[in-house]
Amino acid sequence: MVHKFTVILSRPDYVAEPYGQDHLVMYVEVSDFDASQAADAAQQEAWEIDNTCQTEVKPDPIGEPSDYYVVAVFSGWQASHYGGE
Repeated sequence: MVHKFTVILSRPDYVAEPYGQDHLVMYVEVSDFDASQAADAAQQEAWEIDNTCQTEVKPDPIGEPSDYYVVAVFSGWQASHYGGE
């Protein structure tokens, strides 16, 4: 069975613009109902996104997935309700 999680991450200083205010909301699916597994999957995906230049992977990836600080993990896919209508 697949379990859905919403994970909020804070980008590391070498990626963030501005640092401390650059967050990602990641929607991940993991095989176990395990928040730690969801956090790891979100960190990996965020790191891959930031190390991809359009459709081409950068030749020398920077940092590690664990550099993305986990702010919160929620069961299920949570809607984002900020700004806009």
